[in-house]
Amino acid sequence: MSEGAAGVAPVRGARGGLARAGVVGNRILARLEGTRGVWWPAALVGAIMLGLIVWQLAIPREYFTGTDSVAISSVAANVGKGQTLCVPHLNLPAETGRVQLAVFAQGPQFAAEVRVSAAGRTTASRMEGVPGPSSLALGEASIPARRSSPASVPATVCLTPLDGPMALGGMIGLQANQVPAQLDGAPVANRVAVWFLPPAGRERSLFASAGAIFSRAALFRPGIVGAWTYPFLLFVVLPLAWALSLLLLVRALSDRPLFSRLRSLRPGLAIALIAFVNAGSWALITPAFNAPDEPSHFAYAQYFAETGHAPPRSPNALPAYSSEQTLALDAVDIYSQISNVFGRPPWLASQQTQWQREIASTPHPASNGGGYTEAASPHQPAYYALLAPAYLAVRSQSTFSQLAAMRLVSALLGALVAFCAFGIVRELLPHQRVAAVAAGLLVAFHPMFGFISGAVNNDNGVNAAAALSLYLVIRALRRGLTWRVGLALGATLAIAPFMKETAYEIYPAVAVGLVGVLWREHRVRVAPAWAAMIAAFLAVRGGWSLLQPVFYPSVAGQPTGGGVSAASSVSLAEHMPGRFLEYLWELFLPRLSFMGNLFPPGWPFKAVYLVRGWASFGWYTWSFPKWVYGAILVVMIAIGVLALSTAVRERIAAKRRFFELAVIALFPVCVLVAVEAAFFAPDGGRMVVAEQGRYIFPAIAALAAIAVAGTFGLGRRWHVPLATMLVVAMIGLSYASQLLTLGSFFT
Repeated sequence: MSEGAAGVAPVRGARGGLARAGVVGNRILARLEGTRGVWWPAALVGAIMLGLIVWQLAIPREYFTGTDSVAISSVAANVGKGQTLCVPHLNLPAETGRVQLAVFAQGPQFAAEVRVSAAGRTTASRMEGVPGPSSLALGEASIPARRSSPASVPATVCLTPLDGPMALGGMIGLQANQVPAQLDGAPVANRVAVWFLPPAGRERSLFASAGAIFSRAALFRPGIVGAWTYPFLLFVVLPLAWALSLLLLVRALSDRPLFSRLRSLRPGLAIALIAFVNAGSWALITPAFNAPDEPSHFAYAQYFAETGHAPPRSPNALPAYSSEQTLALDAVDIYSQISNVFGRPPWLASQQTQWQREIASTPHPASNGGGYTEAASPHQPAYYALLAPAYLAVRSQSTFSQLAAMRLVSALLGALVAFCAFGIVRELLPHQRVAAVAAGLLVAFHPMFGFISGAVNNDNGVNAAAALSLYLVIRALRRGLTWRVGLALGATLAIAPFMKETAYEIYPAVAVGLVGVLWREHRVRVAPAWAAMIAAFLAVRGGWSLLQPVFYPSVAGQPTGGGVSAASSVSLAEHMPGRFLEYLWELFLPRLSFMGNLFPPGWPFKAVYLVRGWASFGWYTWSFPKWVYGAILVVMIAIGVLALSTAVRERIAAKRRFFELAVIALFPVCVLVAVEAAFFAPDGGRMVVAEQGRYIFPAIAALAAIAVAGTFGLGRRWHVPLATMLVVAMIGLSYASQLLTLGSFFT
């Protein structure tokens, strides 16, 4: 960027870009100067986002009155003609008028008699339907509508096929707190999926369902959380965070402190606070243990806090989860309903009461886990050690309080990433304060990043370490390497792989930055700073090598940590570079005739980095309609083009900042290549795309800086309104994502 963009002239006085575009353009630009550069664009985009959200909330739609929290993954029971299958121990919710079952049938149609016994009364009705292409149909049977009180009554649902054999969908096996279905009196030890709906034709909007959603969401949470928490969160806390965000942009534009009487609340700290509040909101919105691999990560953290040791890195005879956690997992039916749009967590207060009774009457030690889990056990304990104090602080409380406390520690790590994104752009463009604020807010409100930051997952540890490493490298390039920065950078680089071994992916980009530091200043007087960095790195690595036999003993034949062995994965790509380049090509672009089928059908980039990378919640269960991701893709492409335009417009300044820009550009490239190398399948044949979009988040601070650079692509006078539009759009998408998650899990 030019000296004006880099920090000599403030934004308000800048002229350039489209300033010579004509009378109409000048009039528009004149209106966008000053604080209007924030308020008018914010009002425009905010009105659009709010309109879309209200529209979706107001649409009448079908809804469940309740479920047995069992999704469909396979056939759970085969029922012959004339046989009767009964599913006992169900809760028939108030206002139910239909029962729904997942039916597999081979004939052109099916028919069955369904009987529902509840409150001393049995009703019978006929279920008919036509199997779909996969032989699956959701069959419904009407029953007399239940009144609105009590909230539920015990019930049994029985089905008898009338014209041929049928199979009912559900899941194989039972949880410890479940009873088997009965086929002509004989137990069937599988879970049969049952849903309850209102009478036919009755629909309601999410607005009308709000009270039920909030009550259901408050179950299996810390004791302080109630139905009141969610309207307070959605309509008070988060709007205050948005208002503070806009105020930050306005104050940055006018170069004034955020609050005249609270000068200690600097923009970076305010952004970290906003990010923490947003991620903390996700911690309360996401149902217990319903984030990717969260049960395994919680089990690791609990075992480490209880015993001071990491769980073994290879399968053993110990249970994966402690008795305490197992009771909690069973109470929320987590492995009966995750990763499936037909699954729902428990919605009834009576189900929470039942769990409380079991806790009170059943021995449930918290330290008798320690068994191997594929998702967590191979990792080193650095991230889990950060969670241990939070766990111990609420150790005497419920498992769900412990989970919430751990999630809030992860939210702090997410806040650190947003702070670093602000700091990176602040170092690059010290007088373009809006740019720095916008970068931090783009990270703070990124929906998928906020969701993961509000969950227990060691990705949060590596994300924070990577962002901090990038910030320290950029700071060293801009100001020179000092002994303090050297100490911090050396320690951070050493710790990062202990959070997750995939952190090695950032080392090549950091190395380029360090070459730049050495290139710019290689006098003897900076030797102490380099010595401090090397000493810190070696001290942390050496200290860990002494502690590892105690906390994380090595196992013969097992990798030193990180789940997927980064070295072996990258080695395969290194030995087959041509095939790996084909793999990368097919990730983004259509396969050419001479290439193999290395991915399943579809567009892998969309599945991984668009849908899963932006908005796919739970265990990648709930997503937006396709047009939302289309809009995100258009904005991503536009921002990328504008970022290139900025590089061309400001090529003189870009040349002066070659190493800084190279490091920022290399961060996402290195992370993406490492992720794809880890999942590289040279022979193809995979049924699903295995990569997860969240794996790109070690580069999210760099991506935010690139996005902000794009706001200069039409000229510096357009920077503030474009940056504001991006931030407000991200806020709207984040809020829509939180509402989507609540509305999907609890209706």
